[in-house]
Amino acid sequence: MAILHWNDVEERQLNDIIRGRIVKTDNVMACRITAKAGNPIKTHTHEFDQITHMIRGKLKFHSGDGEHQVVQPGDVMIFPAGTPHGGEVLEDAEYIDMFSPPNPDFQWDK
Repeated sequence: MAILHWNDVEERQLNDIIRGRIVKTDNVMACRITAKAGNPIKTHTHEFDQITHMIRGKLKFHSGDGEHQVVQPGDVMIFPAGTPHGGEVLEDAEYIDMFSPPNPDFQWDK
Protein backbone atom coordinates (compact mmCIF):
# COMPACT_ATOMS: atom_id res chain seq x y z
CA MET A 1 0.00 0.00 0.00
CA ALA A 2 1.14 3.55 -0.73
CA ILE A 3 -0.12 6.78 0.81
CA LEU A 4 0.56 10.02 -1.05
CA HIS A 5 -0.50 13.63 -0.68
CA TRP A 6 -1.56 15.37 -3.90
CA ASN A 7 0.83 18.27 -3.18
CA ASP A 8 3.77 15.81 -3.21
CA VAL A 9 2.91 14.51 -6.70
CA GLU A 10 4.65 16.41 -9.51
CA GLU A 11 2.32 18.64 -11.52
CA ARG A 12 2.71 18.50 -15.29
CA GLN A 13 1.19 20.09 -18.37
CA LEU A 14 -0.94 17.23 -19.72
CA ASN A 15 -2.11 18.90 -22.93
CA ASP A 16 -2.75 22.41 -24.29
CA ILE A 17 -5.44 23.31 -21.73
CA ILE A 18 -4.91 21.25 -18.57
CA ARG A 19 -2.31 20.66 -15.88
CA GLY A 20 -2.45 17.73 -13.55
CA ARG A 21 -1.00 15.40 -10.97
CA ILE A 22 -1.27 11.67 -11.68
CA VAL A 23 -1.23 8.54 -9.56
CA LYS A 24 -1.79 5.12 -11.08
CA THR A 25 -1.58 1.37 -10.90
CA ASP A 26 -1.58 -1.07 -13.79
CA ASN A 27 -5.40 -0.98 -13.84
CA VAL A 28 -6.57 2.49 -12.81
CA MET A 29 -5.38 6.10 -12.99
CA ALA A 30 -6.47 9.14 -10.95
CA CYS A 31 -5.59 12.64 -12.16
CA ARG A 32 -6.11 15.86 -10.21
CA ILE A 33 -6.67 18.36 -13.03
CA THR A 34 -6.77 22.17 -13.22
CA ALA A 35 -8.16 24.00 -16.26
CA LYS A 36 -8.53 27.72 -16.98
CA ALA A 37 -11.85 29.32 -17.91
CA GLY A 38 -12.57 29.92 -21.57
CA ASN A 39 -10.87 26.79 -22.88
CA PRO A 40 -12.79 24.41 -25.13
CA ILE A 41 -12.69 20.67 -24.45
CA LYS A 42 -12.62 19.05 -27.88
CA THR A 43 -15.26 16.35 -28.39
CA HIS A 44 -13.51 13.00 -28.21
CA THR A 45 -13.94 9.32 -27.36
CA HIS A 46 -11.60 6.77 -25.87
CA GLU A 47 -11.54 3.04 -25.26
CA PHE A 48 -11.38 3.26 -21.47
CA ASP A 49 -13.92 4.21 -18.80
CA GLN A 50 -13.76 7.68 -17.23
CA ILE A 51 -15.32 9.07 -14.05
CA THR A 52 -14.89 12.80 -13.32
CA HIS A 53 -15.53 14.38 -9.91
CA MET A 54 -15.79 18.20 -9.88
CA ILE A 55 -13.96 19.92 -7.00
CA ARG A 56 -14.27 23.61 -7.98
CA GLY A 57 -15.35 25.72 -10.94
CA LYS A 58 -17.84 24.93 -13.69
CA LEU A 59 -17.70 23.01 -16.95
CA LYS A 60 -20.30 22.84 -19.71
CA PHE A 61 -20.29 19.25 -20.96
CA HIS A 62 -22.08 17.30 -23.62
CA SER A 63 -22.08 13.62 -24.43
CA GLY A 64 -23.21 11.69 -27.46
CA ASP A 65 -26.85 12.76 -27.08
CA GLY A 66 -25.98 16.37 -27.99
CA GLU A 67 -27.49 17.89 -24.83
CA HIS A 68 -25.31 20.22 -22.76
CA GLN A 69 -25.15 20.21 -18.97
CA VAL A 70 -23.30 22.51 -16.60
CA VAL A 71 -21.41 20.60 -13.92
CA GLN A 72 -20.11 22.14 -10.70
CA PRO A 73 -18.50 21.10 -7.40
CA GLY A 74 -19.85 17.81 -6.09
CA ASP A 75 -21.09 16.61 -9.50
CA VAL A 76 -19.79 13.31 -10.86
CA MET A 77 -19.81 12.45 -14.57
CA ILE A 78 -19.58 8.87 -15.82
CA PHE A 79 -18.32 8.20 -19.35
CA PRO A 80 -18.28 4.53 -20.35
CA ALA A 81 -15.68 3.63 -22.98
CA GLY A 82 -16.69 4.88 -26.42
CA THR A 83 -18.94 7.72 -25.18
CA PRO A 84 -18.32 10.95 -27.13
CA HIS A 85 -17.90 13.94 -24.79
CA GLY A 86 -16.56 17.49 -24.79
CA GLY A 87 -17.48 21.02 -23.80
CA GLU A 88 -16.02 24.20 -22.34
CA VAL A 89 -14.40 25.39 -19.11
CA LEU A 90 -16.81 28.08 -17.85
CA GLU A 91 -14.92 28.94 -14.63
CA ASP A 92 -11.39 28.05 -13.55
CA ALA A 93 -11.86 24.42 -12.58
CA GLU A 94 -10.33 21.62 -10.59
CA TYR A 95 -11.51 18.04 -10.84
CA ILE A 96 -10.44 14.43 -10.42
CA ASP A 97 -10.45 12.26 -13.54
CA MET A 98 -10.33 8.50 -12.98
CA PHE A 99 -9.56 6.17 -15.88
CA SER A 100 -9.68 2.38 -16.15
CA PRO A 101 -7.50 1.17 -17.67
CA PRO A 102 -5.08 4.14 -17.37
CA ASN A 103 -5.33 6.88 -20.01
CA PRO A 104 -2.37 6.32 -22.37
CA ASP A 105 -2.46 10.01 -23.44
CA PHE A 106 -1.31 11.06 -19.95
CA GLN A 107 1.54 8.52 -19.61
CA TRP A 108 4.79 10.38 -20.21
CA ASP A 109 6.82 7.76 -18.29
CA LYS A 110 6.53 4.98 -20.91
